[in-house]
This record gives sequence, C-alpha cells and structure tokens, in this order.
Amino acid sequence: MCRSRVRTPSLAPLTQNTVKILKQKNSWFSGLTHNYFVARKFFKGDLQREIHVTVYDPVLDMSSYGDLFVCQKNVLLSINTGLTYEAGIYEFEMNDIFSQVTSDDELLTKVLNKTGEATTLTSKTVNEKPLIWVNKQFLILPGLQAELKNGTLLQGSFKTIYLNRKDDAQRIENLFNIIQKVIRGESFSTGTMLPGLSSSQFLVSIYFVLIFAPVFTIAFVLFFFFILIYSK
Repeated sequence: MCRSRVRTPSLAPLTQNTVKILKQKNSWFSGLTHNYFVARKFFKGDLQREIHVTVYDPVLDMSSYGDLFVCQKNVLLSINTGLTYEAGIYEFEMNDIFSQVTSDDELLTKVLNKTGEATTLTSKTVNEKPLIWVNKQFLILPGLQAELKNGTLLQGSFKTIYLNRKDDAQRIENLFNIIQKVIRGESFSTGTMLPGLSSSQFLVSIYFVLIFAPVFTIAFVLFFFFILIYSK
C-alpha cells in the first residue's frame, strides 16, 4: 500500500520492500541504446511522461543515471548502471512505499557527485527540488543529471548551480501523486504541471537524434574530406 507524503532527511534503509525487476541490462544492445527501447515492451498502456532522473543507492553510496516512464497503467524505472541492485527495468507496485525528501545542498551534492561524471564541492538548485524515496531502496532525483550542470567559481569554492523552475517542487509533488494513482489503478491527468517530457515531445526528440545525428555526422565527414582534397 502506498503511504502519503512524508518529509525526512534520513538516508538509512527502513523497509524490506524491494522494487520488482522486469529485465536486467545484460546485453550489449541494452547498454548502447536509449532506455526507452529496452523498457517499451513492458509499457502497460500508452506512455504519458518520460523524466530523466538520477538514482541514488544509500547502501552502496553510489548514483546512476536513469529514466522514469509513466504509462497509463504502470510506472517503470530504468537504471543505467548497476548499484546494489542490477541495472535494468523496474516496475512500481501496490506494496511499494513512497515518501519525499526536501533536499538541501549537502544531499544534492552527495547524490550528484556519486554518478562518477562530475565532482563539485557544492551543488545547489535555485529553487526547491524534492527527491522521491521508493522503499528506501532508491532515492530518485527527478529531472536532473550531473552533465546538465552550470558551474561557477564563487568565494574560492567550485559550486554547481542548477537553474530549475520556480514551480519545480510543485511539479515533483504532482508526479509523486500521479505515480501512486497509476499503481492503484486510479484515473489521472497529465495535463497538470509535471517534470520531464510528454510522450509526443519525447518521441520526437529521440527519433530526431536517431535519424538526423548519423546524417549530420556523415555530412561533416564528407565535408572534411572535401576540404582536405581540394585544399592541396
């Protein structure tokens, strides 16, 4: 059963509940492709929302990039790299326990620094950005990944400042409520403010990259060889 919102700074695991894993990412294909192409066969109903996330594992004290897929009848979490739990596709269920944590600079820095992509002395957001606990197994930071940072040198310390929306906290609150409605089988609307991309925005962006990125790469290579040949 899903519990209502609880704000707590504790990072210690307090529950034995474990999120259901549907597929481990144990093939070369799943390691190279976008999480969507691995997760989509597990969608129940149409995809409604896709949110990039950073997932923190308090047991291993490490983080991974991932994606949250909100569908009409289920919610999936895809984790890119193995933590205490396998990299792969996880599905939220009725017995999973959700709560929220109000992040501060120390917690945000811890979560983002543990991805291995970037290390800063301090990370902060311009506006409040809550995180979501799932069973105290995963701590999910919605809509923020380390490579999106905008670093500045302030007072001798390297700070990473994330320019998030003023209404970011409300968007995450809405996401928190929708996740629980989906797994309880209740109706919901994605017309409300949410983090991430709608299904149409997401699919356009991902297929644009798949189709046009190789074309631009080939065009650049041909142009480069053209310059080399005719510059002699």
